[in-house]
Order: sequence, then structure tokens, then C-alpha cells
Amino acid sequence: MEASALTSSAVTSVAKVVRVASGSAVVLPLARIATVVIGGVVAMAAVPMVLSAMGFTAAGIASSS
Repeated sequence: MEASALTSSAVTSVAKVVRVASGSAVVLPLARIATVVIGGVVAMAAVPMVLSAMGFTAAGIASSS
């Protein structure tokens, strides 16, 4: 749920910037930035799932911190 909230927030922010910058030269870099941001959010959201699949537990990780 957190990942989808972060993703939609990133998309909304980029959409607002795109509306302000109406030049087509600005839209392409913003689309690339949006893609990178969304990819980063998805990757960060996947970390707990991958660690859990490998057998790590939240309690074990917290106790070693």
C-alpha cells in the first residue's frame, strides 16, 4: 500500500510539472525522470518482499540493527 501511495504521489507531482511546462522539449526529460522515480519506488517496495522470501524476518532484522 505504501508503494502505491508513493508511486501515485510521484506521478501526480510529475503531472503538475508537465502541466506547468508546456514545451515539448521539457516533457521528454520529465517522462524519463518519472520513469526513474517510479522504478525506484517499486524497487524499494520490493525489498521487504524479497528479504521475506529469502527467510529474513522483520524481528530478526530489527534485532540486529
